[in-house]
Amino acid sequence: MDGLMFVAPMVALLLLTLAVTVVLAWFMAFWLRAMLSGEPVPLAVLIAMRLRGNPPGKLVDAYIALRKQGHAIGLAEVEMTCITRGLRHRSAEEITQTVLQEWEKREP
Repeated sequence: MDGLMFVAPMVALLLLTLAVTVVLAWFMAFWLRAMLSGEPVPLAVLIAMRLRGNPPGKLVDAYIALRKQGHAIGLAEVEMTCITRGLRHRSAEEITQTVLQEWEKREP
């Protein structure tokens, strides 16, 4: 009985560590993609996007594409456009085009 009292918390801790590692690895893929493209994104921002129900991968891809095209558009603007226009289930290319259209409307 004493052995079980020691093993059960260790197994629970191991499972929790494994779950946290898998989740962070998933977010790290987006973070690394942005970092390697020269457009760094804080890991906390990616986690917040996911908690708000937005697709971080698609938004990061759209953000990178916009920045590579020379547009001074922030990730927050990309996410805001995605939310207001209901683009959560669209591709990164469609998000990019919609953000550009919205951006052009705002510029004089």
